[in-house]
Amino acid sequence: DNGGGIPPVPPADDNGGDDGDDNGGHDGENGGENGGDDGDPPAPPVINLTIKATSATLAQGANVAGAGMLVQINTGDPSQVPGDTGAIPDDSGSADGELSGTTDANGELQLEVPAAVAAALGGTLLNIDTTPYSGLVMTFAGEVDAASVLPGELMPYVQQAVMFGGNTYIPLLIPEAMVAGLQGLIDSANTLGVEINICIDPKPLSDPYFGTRGSWEQPYPDQWAIQRVGFTQRDSAWDLVKPKGEPVIVAVVDSGLDWNHREIDWDSLWRNPGEVPGNGIDDDNNGYIDDTIGWDFWDNDRKPWDNDGHGTFVAGVMFANPDNGEGIAGVARHARLMVLKAMNAFGHTRATSVAQAIKYAADNGARVINLSLGGPESSTVVREAIDYAHGKNAVVVVAAGNEAVPAENQSVAGLPNALTVAATGYDDTRSVYSNYGAGIDLAAPGDDILSLRARRTDLLKNLPGVDYETESAFVGEDRRYYRASGTSFAAPIVSGVAALVIANNPELSADEVMRVLKQSANDVETTGVDHFTGYGIVDAAAALKADPDVYVEASISGVTVAEREGAQALLVNGAMGADRFEKATISIGKGENPDEWEQITMLKKPINGELTGIPATRFAGAKVWIIRLQVEHKNGQTREFRFRLALG
Repeated sequence: DNGGGIPPVPPADDNGGDDGDDNGGHDGENGGENGGDDGDPPAPPVINLTIKATSATLAQGANVAGAGMLVQINTGDPSQVPGDTGAIPDDSGSADGELSGTTDANGELQLEVPAAVAAALGGTLLNIDTTPYSGLVMTFAGEVDAASVLPGELMPYVQQAVMFGGNTYIPLLIPEAMVAGLQGLIDSANTLGVEINICIDPKPLSDPYFGTRGSWEQPYPDQWAIQRVGFTQRDSAWDLVKPKGEPVIVAVVDSGLDWNHREIDWDSLWRNPGEVPGNGIDDDNNGYIDDTIGWDFWDNDRKPWDNDGHGTFVAGVMFANPDNGEGIAGVARHARLMVLKAMNAFGHTRATSVAQAIKYAADNGARVINLSLGGPESSTVVREAIDYAHGKNAVVVVAAGNEAVPAENQSVAGLPNALTVAATGYDDTRSVYSNYGAGIDLAAPGDDILSLRARRTDLLKNLPGVDYETESAFVGEDRRYYRASGTSFAAPIVSGVAALVIANNPELSADEVMRVLKQSANDVETTGVDHFTGYGIVDAAAALKADPDVYVEASISGVTVAEREGAQALLVNGAMGADRFEKATISIGKGENPDEWEQITMLKKPINGELTGIPATRFAGAKVWIIRLQVEHKNGQTREFRFRLALG
């Protein structure tokens, strides 16, 4: 059950892992042709291709069969990026499926490859996903060069460094079999600390799917998600967007972009004003040569092309060309997409790659940064990068994650200078897979989302533990669209709304935009701010209408037991206030959903800290109590927070 009565589509994001350097080879090409039934056109000819993979195992000193390797045939990325001289959109092959699979115990993989694709295999790359490497991040005080602070034996394993807060973070990628032998050298370096470089995984329109339902036999509109937050056919949030203004730059840090998709208008792509396309010179001296639309931080080149599909899907939620007679409508009209690839062809990355992309976005004017990715533990370098971007006035929007665990235990999610977004289903309740906890700020629809499919990708294919039939998530006769679920696809809805709010009022700070989005959200599930959906589901129209100076806050951070006037009391800690504060009340009620409330106190001024003390005797007669904080603005607006107290 994915929640909300949605047909079960498993989440397609936030996977851990790493990319190794093992190389696969291929041989044994045998031709074959399949004809159709009488009267049917013959099926396209295919080639039966055998791929054999081996892995260098240093501990054994020999090559062994590369069993369990995920292999993807990459027939080549475009030779040019948008803006290069003579570059034009080319969506040939957009109907092709993904050519990938996992090697067996003998290191072999059998694939049926269309003959037209097989004919081009002479220049084909094999993307291979394996996990034989350990990633470390070494932190040094000040601005340093790796060669000056590390033993020479470690230099072959050094990756691109990044600097935040006066410290230099130097990543190492070391074959697992060699870590023990190098540990002494690692320990000898004069560092501030060493930590794991954690694995991070990665809407009146003419757009046909915007006005239809049931395209995959579902009982709700094809683009129900963006309609639910206010992007409708009539009285739409889009009507509230000012027609003229400076385009807002939105950076998508992900697996790249299929910029040849028919729904990606090249005019919607950010262009680096300081670069001359394709001249081989770093014109703006930012360390990246010909970074005209963004950068590939995984392969360290200027072509952030998507071989995984996740980034194109995420970008499509915001940037699918609206009202063009094709497919779907994206949320972020008038924005510009900065493409920052930080994942490999299988949706995996490392913390330092993500941090470098975040820093690039902030340094190049992104006002919104979308991070539909995450890992199983916290990362210092990613936190520093998010703080850096926030300090440069960027609104950082992150996906809560899909493990149904507390979000604050995950990398990226739950950080104070980012908006963490949970997913909801068609019934406006938290999706069962969505992470939760005190770090959740907002929610947006994440179940059964329709977006763009990158050429020759099948995003859900080969995900561990996912029961998925190849190509079953493709939508449309042209196979250019895809459906999937996950907090990764809720986050760009919020990012898109943030971009529209900034477009209407570019003078707003990042903190003001975050506050507007939270204060204007549609409260769902538990009354008030809760651990499942935060302030509620983002409401685009309400956000665009909101006065950024108006706010009401109410939160209870916890309770402690203390002695007051010779008796035990429960001290309630939290924060409450408003720009024009009227009053606040604290009440208690018995049970999970109290029918009656007993007022404990009324407060006439804002407080951040101890709100009140409640005599322990007031909690007699029940094992579970709800402590309710209600705050009232002078305009009559209220906000509520409920704290569940379970007694032993």
